[in-house]
Amino acid sequence: MLEAIMFAIPARKTARNRLSLLPLLCGFCTLAFPGHASPIVDMAPEAIRLRAEAGDPYFQAALAFIYLHGDKGQTKSIDQFRAWAEKSSAQAHPLGLFAIGYQGKIDGDLAKTRRYYRRVFGPGEGKLIKMSAEGDALASYCLGELFISEALLPDVEQDIVLAALHFRIAADRDHEPSRVQYAVLRIKGYGVEKNEAEGFAMLLKASEQGLPAAHYYLGQAYFEGWGVEKNDNKALVHMVAAAELNYGKAQLSAAKFYALGVASPVNWELAAKYAGRAEALGVPGAGPLYLEYDRKRRETPSTAGQPPLGVKVPDPEDTLGLRERLPVYPPAVVTPSPRVPPVSPPITFQPPAGVDSPTKKTLSQARDALRLRHDVKTAVALYQTAAQAGNLDAQRELGELFYEGSFVDRDYHSALKWFRQAADSGDAASQRYLGAMYFIGKGLAKDKLEAAKWLRLAAAQGDALAQDQLKMVERLLPR
Repeated sequence: MLEAIMFAIPARKTARNRLSLLPLLCGFCTLAFPGHASPIVDMAPEAIRLRAEAGDPYFQAALAFIYLHGDKGQTKSIDQFRAWAEKSSAQAHPLGLFAIGYQGKIDGDLAKTRRYYRRVFGPGEGKLIKMSAEGDALASYCLGELFISEALLPDVEQDIVLAALHFRIAADRDHEPSRVQYAVLRIKGYGVEKNEAEGFAMLLKASEQGLPAAHYYLGQAYFEGWGVEKNDNKALVHMVAAAELNYGKAQLSAAKFYALGVASPVNWELAAKYAGRAEALGVPGAGPLYLEYDRKRRETPSTAGQPPLGVKVPDPEDTLGLRERLPVYPPAVVTPSPRVPPVSPPITFQPPAGVDSPTKKTLSQARDALRLRHDVKTAVALYQTAAQAGNLDAQRELGELFYEGSFVDRDYHSALKWFRQAADSGDAASQRYLGAMYFIGKGLAKDKLEAAKWLRLAAAQGDALAQDQLKMVERLLPR
């Protein structure tokens, strides 16, 4: 959400604080003044390739990342990623240098990753920051990855809040791989307030563009019930979609689905097929499973006539203990360490005292319509009914819907209306939102003094995010 992206900076030693503060301030400028659009977002892959083949290092790096993510309808290919990254880095372009560092991460070569990351984000190196501030989505994506990485320790600390900021900036510029990264952070509550329904909606949007990672995480979401009702059939459908798009971890998960009979009869032929593909891509743990599944394939009568996808949702007794037997990989984008705890508490919905049962029931119906059935029109109507009756949670959540723009068209003026109503009634989270909107001028004129006023009100009620944000705003106030 807005506030976690905008302000929260952990306390640091002075030298490290300078390294972290500059990108965040660039993020402020970018959020308030979007600048020119990133050139690659709306370009067809053929046009990007033409510029890359003509020797332009920016487009060579862009093409490398298209192949890394399987973006813009291209088949995911690590070999193509390497080839174009090397061409770009040979001209010392910052995106190309970052890509070579990322290649080191893929290869498990931390020294290589550190060496190249320092060339684009070491002391005195600000090209990526400048590109991001000028509106380049790919540069913002790279900054997000840099703040997730541990490769630059101890010079630059891992900072999940800044990572979320830059993924959000890039996602707002329609960079689909960044949308997936930010969606997973939203679902898990890393660096931003936890909101599984919003994260799920972002994954759906990215999956419409055919992004393999979006299908993979949608598979996890349906399997685990992240922001949606659990559905093993749909989990398998999305895992297979990602697997067919050459996403290695999805191939391994699909293999396990078929081996354990999740949403489909046990099918050793398909289990061996997908485990073998995962092994070919070097996915950890795929090799032994392929040998096991292929042996059972040869020992078992042919399953060629079985349907390839799920045909029913298994009964509870059919999947007893299954979730313990079928681990799903944690988000690839980040593995938070004890040094980088999630800084935002999960959202807990507790209607304030004094709200009558009818509005509580209406609010509950609105949430169910949005999160379980994804019936946005009904959900918004129910939210408005409860909000107009004075339910503070409904007012705040309706404001969040209009601010985030994941389920409805983004509308800062409507968001402001509902945040202000709840804030005037003493809702701390809405006061924090209002302070954030005043700070960057979303839906109203920028006013740092007014921002500080609302953040103080929220902080006084014990809102931890508001307390962090207030510290930064006060440093920026005129003396």
